[in-house]
Amino acid sequence: MSPVLLGLTGPKGAGRLTATNHLIKHHGFTAMSFQSIAVQEICHCWVVPQRVFDNATGSILPSRYLCLRRCNNEKFVTWVLQHELNRGALTKDQSSLHTLELARSPTWIMAMWCAWRTSQDEVHFLTKLYKRIKAQGAENVVINDVQPQNTAHPHLAATVIHSGAEAELWQIDKPEPFDERDFLYQPFPSELVDRFLPNVGSVTTFLELIDLHLANWKFNISKRFAG
Repeated sequence: MSPVLLGLTGPKGAGRLTATNHLIKHHGFTAMSFQSIAVQEICHCWVVPQRVFDNATGSILPSRYLCLRRCNNEKFVTWVLQHELNRGALTKDQSSLHTLELARSPTWIMAMWCAWRTSQDEVHFLTKLYKRIKAQGAENVVINDVQPQNTAHPHLAATVIHSGAEAELWQIDKPEPFDERDFLYQPFPSELVDRFLPNVGSVTTFLELIDLHLANWKFNISKRFAG
């Protein structure tokens, strides 16, 4: 049987991490993410430890260890300088020295790195993710950051998830106060989502809903193989 591949999508705070931890602990899933690939690449180019990107609070704080001058990928640096020039943050008469020495936050570096990678190859992270899945030989994999903004093509992530023989994309939603909503999140078209899981009520209720959908999915898989 092919590996079971489950993609999770939804806005920040919807419960994707809660669902992932539950799938790992109680259903033997292995967690992977697009972000982990980007972090690995960035840490290699800046020669910084991964913990720089693990601290949610520190991720928005500029660090001199993440200035562009410390990056050993010249193509990325050149792309950033051109990007800054295009958006008016740097004029042709200005020296790029200030831009190269400016302390950058992990969040900024992550956003720019992903934008650069997908501008060069929109399936870069998807290709690496599938290579990692095959290399580890995991039977059940959950990818908890299948978001439209992870590729240059907004529907590409969902399409590639569905390229797996046994794969589904679940959208998790949780009602939030207006001022706490994730305005950057744009959901996939409903036809690309296999199951919609509302995260309302208690955590226990939400986890029971996950168990119910997972059991139904695996039952459908077993019926196809039995037939």
